[in-house]
Amino acid sequence: METERIRVWCEDLPFSELARPAVIRLLNEHRLSPLIATRSANLDAPLASAIGALTRGGVTVGLWPLLSEADGYWANACSANAMAALVETVVRFVRDNDLTVNTIAIDIEPPLTALRSVQRTRGIERVRALARALATPDRAQRLRQAVASFTRTQSYLQFHGFETLAAGIPLVILDHGLRIPLVQDALATPLLDVPWDRISWMTYTSMASGYFGPLVSRADARALMSLLLERALAFDRRHTAVSIGLTSTGQMKDEEIYRSPIDLALDVAAVRALGVDDISVYSLEGILARPEPERWFAALATPERRAPITVTARLMLDAAWVATRTASLLAPPI
Repeated sequence: METERIRVWCEDLPFSELARPAVIRLLNEHRLSPLIATRSANLDAPLASAIGALTRGGVTVGLWPLLSEADGYWANACSANAMAALVETVVRFVRDNDLTVNTIAIDIEPPLTALRSVQRTRGIERVRALARALATPDRAQRLRQAVASFTRTQSYLQFHGFETLAAGIPLVILDHGLRIPLVQDALATPLLDVPWDRISWMTYTSMASGYFGPLVSRADARALMSLLLERALAFDRRHTAVSIGLTSTGQMKDEEIYRSPIDLALDVAAVRALGVDDISVYSLEGILARPEPERWFAALATPERRAPITVTARLMLDAAWVATRTASLLAPPI
């Protein structure tokens, strides 16, 4: 695809490593745009220097604002106002240092503290436990206010010339076509009613197979990823992007990761076959930490090939689709 974009999430890589000529060369060779984790504590000279080195080297840069753990870490219905304030601080930092940044990525996930509170659960029980942990009498109002806050943030970023990329958990795809935002309300993750430029669905196959245990293989997880993305594309092709992985663990530290570059290649091939033209990989530090990072970068060039749809994946999605539609019919308006 001539217009295809390939990005890579960069959460914990030191800025000095990111700015190394060898890393910049690899990013350039493979047309990778890093999405750099940006916290209020690191809005200083090392970050500005790294962005400057990347852009001088021809690399397109995006920033990924992240809150403190106490504030929820990611953007969500509980932290929308805190994220809006951080985004404005990041934009001032970019302007004050005369930096070239194309994209601001807003990662919309449930609060980190809530996720850690249900870490011992697995599969669908984790979703239920998380919804119980986030249940409050005012959660419907909280969701509406967060949608309004994120919409203002999107408009603010658009006014200042930034592309917005929202990262979303794939369960939210089930809300497409419902009369109420059932999943978004339960998990405090408002996405679909905000006019983001792109929504990158975090269909992490290694993590999915790990959370569901031996009942869900990597092939099942890849098939489920494909089926979910097909639904997302059917509702909104223009704004649909995808994040794949994992090459390293994230904040939970218990996530299953890719075993080899073959896992990455199979995921790349599957999403390309669906026509998705905006692919992000988690994470750059995970790739660079592998014994042969060049093999991982080369996997990003894998040509399209549809993932076989397994019976397990089909049954899982059909059951979730029916359950959310039934619950939506029975639930009061939000």
